[in-house]
Amino acid sequence: MSNKLLLGLLLTILVFITVMLGTARFYVMEGKFKQEHTSPPAPPAVPEAPAAPAL
Repeated sequence: MSNKLLLGLLLTILVFITVMLGTARFYVMEGKFKQEHTSPPAPPAVPEAPAAPAL
């Protein structure tokens, strides 16, 4: 193989790895964003105790 072909192959592999790492980083960040901005369901409200009758 000629040097130009090897250089092109190396460049293609580097670009592929860079794109894959960027995509993985994007999905990890998106997962963290969803996790932070998704609030758990609120617990049911506790009813207040009735006021004591005045004597």
